[in-house]
Amino acid sequence: MVVFATVSLLDGNTVSCFYTAFESQQKVLLMALPPVIGMVSSAVFAVFPNKRRGIGYPPGSDDDDDSKTS
Repeated sequence: MVVFATVSLLDGNTVSCFYTAFESQQKVLLMALPPVIGMVSSAVFAVFPNKRRGIGYPPGSDDDDDSKTS
């Protein structure tokens, strides 16, 4: 949600329409901020992966479940 908000609110057309008073230094920040937000969110998902299986997969035992003992 944060990535979508960043990309949509900092788009060039949106910025020129709503934020007309930005200076050149602030425009550089607006150009650099979306990739930085994307990298941070990608790193968060890489460090903390989820265990969801997705639509169509029934809930059941996983092969990599940590609660099993051999």
